[in-house]
Order: sequence, then C-alpha cells, then structure tokens
Amino acid sequence: MKTFATRYPFLFAVAVTLGGLLCLLVPFWLPGLPLAAQLLLGRAAICVLAAGLLTRLGWWREAGFARPASWRILLPYLPLILVVLLVVVTAVGGAGIQVTDPALILLGLVVYLAGGFFEEAIFRGLTLRALRPGGLVRAAILSALIFAPTHLLNMTQGADPGATALQVVVALLAGFAFVAPLAYTGNIWPLVFVHFLNNFAGYLAKGTFAETKSPTISDILGNVIIFGLLAVYGYWLLRRAQRMPGRLASSRTEPAPVTEGTD
Repeated sequence: MKTFATRYPFLFAVAVTLGGLLCLLVPFWLPGLPLAAQLLLGRAAICVLAAGLLTRLGWWREAGFARPASWRILLPYLPLILVVLLVVVTAVGGAGIQVTDPALILLGLVVYLAGGFFEEAIFRGLTLRALRPGGLVRAAILSALIFAPTHLLNMTQGADPGATALQVVVALLAGFAFVAPLAYTGNIWPLVFVHFLNNFAGYLAKGTFAETKSPTISDILGNVIIFGLLAVYGYWLLRRAQRMPGRLASSRTEPAPVTEGTD
C-alpha cells in the first residue's frame, strides 16, 4: 500500500476519498435504520478506515497526530481560530440555539467530533502526506480540490443546492488555508478542534444536520471574502513553511520533528 501511495499519490488520494464517501453512504442504503444510526455507523466506519490507513502506512506522526510540544503551535492557527469563533458567535448569536434535546445535542457532539477527526485525517493527513513530495503548494491545491466536491454529498441529506454550492466554494478555500498551519507546525490537532467547533456550532444554530435554507447575497460575499483572505494567508504561510527545514513541508519519508515555536 505504501508503494502505491508513493508511486501514484493522486490516485491514492482519490481512492481514499472514494472509500471514505462509501463508508458514509452505505448506512443510508440500509433499509429501516433511523437517521441517528445511519450517521453514527457511517462516521464510525470512516474513522476506522482513516485510523487503519494511518496505522498500516505508519503515518500517524507524519500526518501531524503528535503530542503538542508547546502552546506556541497555536500561533499560526490564530487566524483560523478567530474566524471560526466569529462564525460561531454570528450563527448562534443570530439564530440562537435551535437544538435543546439533550439526546440530539449528544448525537451532534459525537457526529461532529468524528467528523473533525476523519476529515482532517483523510484530507489534511493521508491525502496531504501522499501528495507532499510533489511540492507543498501543489499538494495543498490538489488536496483542496479533492476535499471541496465531497460536500456535494450533503444534498443526499436534503441540503439546499445553493447552500451546498457555497459550501463547496468555502471548502475549496478553507481546504487550502487549513494546510498551511499544519505544514508550519507539524501538528494537526488544532485543525481537528477547529473543524469540530465550526460544524457543531452550525448544527446548534440550524437545528439540522443539513443546511436547508438558500444563502443570501451577504452570506455568499461574506464567506467568500473571509475564507478568501484565509487562503491568501495560507499561501503566505505555506511559502514560509517551505523554507524552514524540519517542518511538515519536508518531502522526506521520515517523520518530521515537531518544533516548539513558530520562529
């Protein structure tokens, strides 16, 4: 498997993505299962897939799943964290918390915790690690291009087509931006938390697992501008990471050491 991932990194990344999508979809094809069971089974399956591949390839540390050496690894993540906090405050503050049933809150917590792990493990872990030897910026672009269309899957759960299209665009920009702090710090855990918080807050504000309302012009412009600026920041940070030996930007096959600061 490692030989295939090394020789054909793009095909490997696409194959992993398709395998993950299949894990999510199969439970919805099983008759008689309630939505909660479908969501939990799908996410359990894809988490097992991601963890199994990371273990089989020996890429846990190379993918960024390492113990943080210092709180300073959060510094390159600050723009992402601030944007997500802004989204949380805006969404929950504007619409209020629409989910009050403790069972549904717990379900959302589990679903989006799993989502934060498997999306980062697959798209910023396995995919980026496979593509990285071809160049970090190129790897970031390709991983974002693979990541973004997967959000079309939301329409199978009743998501609005316009909202889904906006999610694809945002995912493209965010997918590129998310690579940068990971490449710079060598640690993926802040991304897992940011991803979880963003999705879970949206769920609490919407009250559903799918976005059923069409976006307004202000929604579209706001998201494109904010995440576009994050993508610009990401490009700057990626270029800086490429010039710093020992970062995740390295194309070596050995695990890159986790640094304690951002220099």
